Amino acid sequence: MLVRTAWVFCCMFFVGATWAAADDNTAANKIFVETVQLLNQAAAARPSEAITLYEQALRNLDRIVAEYSSSNLAVQLASGQPIGQVSRAGIDKALGKAKCYQNPVASCVLAEALEIARDLAAEISRAGAPDAARLDPFRLRALTAIAGAQAKAGDAQEASKALTDTLEIARNIKGDAPRGWLLAAIAEAQAKAGNLREALDLARNIKDDLWRAEALRAIVEVQAKAGNAREALDLTRNIKDDLWRARALRAIAEAQAKAGNVREALDTARSIKNDYARADALSAVMMAQVKAGDAPEAAKILAEALETARNIKEDGLRAGALRVIARAQMKVGDAREATKILVEALETSHNIKEDLSRSGALSAIAEAQARSGDVRDALETVRRIEDGTLRAWVLAILTETLVDMGVK
Repeated sequence: MLVRTAWVFCCMFFVGATWAAADDNTAANKIFVETVQLLNQAAAARPSEAITLYEQALRNLDRIVAEYSSSNLAVQLASGQPIGQVSRAGIDKALGKAKCYQNPVASCVLAEALEIARDLAAEISRAGAPDAARLDPFRLRALTAIAGAQAKAGDAQEASKALTDTLEIARNIKGDAPRGWLLAAIAEAQAKAGNLREALDLARNIKDDLWRAEALRAIVEVQAKAGNAREALDLTRNIKDDLWRARALRAIAEAQAKAGNVREALDTARSIKNDYARADALSAVMMAQVKAGDAPEAAKILAEALETARNIKEDGLRAGALRVIARAQMKVGDAREATKILVEALETSHNIKEDLSRSGALSAIAEAQARSGDVRDALETVRRIEDGTLRAWVLAILTETLVDMGVK
């Protein structure tokens, strides 16, 4: 009788334990499904809401381990195993990104760009660097932009290594045009890093006329920003391509305006044949007029810039011209007018059908927002950029902007 009672007790204990484990699995599964729903909501939410959702998701995982330790999910979570696409490490990473978007600083924005850069570099390495670069040089251009941002953020050693690696790949590319495009980007990064002599030597050895002109344009911009408008103007005479010469003249007009030579700046701006560059240059002159206290003349120049921009037929270029005008308005303290113009630029970008062109317009708007001080809005715009490579490129631009603003 005693043996039989013990056997019944054991059976009841075993069955009870089984039922308890089953109950734990059911409860844990329910919480896990709720966690997946939270993560889906967080992915589409604004940063402030996403932070709350990600933190709740982490608390849910802790609860599964603490309260339902006999469940299968608890065992996987406690051992650090991912469950499908869900893992604590992944949620922590997403939470960190959301916090960065909520309170952006250069270091965390650059970290996101570098994460994409590592993936791009790995893809190029797996495919064989020269071949991959020839097929998609746009990716290498993004890597170059990120290296430039690294240099500006203070990591000159890593940036130099990245530029050296990219330069080696670029020199092995077949075809003068794609090779020239990449070499021009590297020359620009070198110029931004202060290596003007190296940049100029590299630019002058680019065989393709168009991209040699682009490289010279980048160097002219650096010279102009440094206050060497005369040297920049001399170098501009060597730029044969109309578009890049227009961009160079825009930089010179801005430098002249900042130096107080407003009349010369206005003459330079009006001599630019390209509508986009002319609107940009007029915006720079307008800012100088505002700072000089000549509000009526500034208003006239602003009207001229807006008329020039709105007459551009191509949506992407029109959106770009509007955003540079908005950026100028923000810099002179007219936030209300700047916001109106940025809204107009965003609405224009929605009309662009082709994904890459739309992403390009959004990237330009994001840059304008960041340079105007609206970094949080800029990052929201970045989230809408569909192309991952271009998103990394814009994150590099935002990093440089934050460094300029002292938000490291």
